[in-house]
Amino acid sequence: MSDEPIFFEEAMHSVEANIIVNRAIIILSASGHGITPRRVWDVMRTYFSPRLLEEHSLDINMILDELESQIEDVRRGINWSS
Repeated sequence: MSDEPIFFEEAMHSVEANIIVNRAIIILSASGHGITPRRVWDVMRTYFSPRLLEEHSLDINMILDELESQIEDVRRGINWSS
C-alpha cells in the first residue's frame, strides 16, 4: 500500500492549520493590534471551534513557533532577504 494517502492527509492538515493562523493574523492586523503568538491564539479561540483547534493543534503550534522565531529575528534586526 502506498504512503501517498497518508502524506496527502498530513499535508492537508498543515494547509488547514496555515489557513486558520493566517485568518487570525488578518483579524489582528485589521484591528490594529500587534501580532504575537499569544494574541493569535486568543483570536483563534474566539473565532474557531475548540474541536477544529484541537484537530490542528500540532501544526498550529509549529506555525506559531516559527512566527515567534521570525518576530525575534525582526527584533534583533536580522534581514531574511540577504
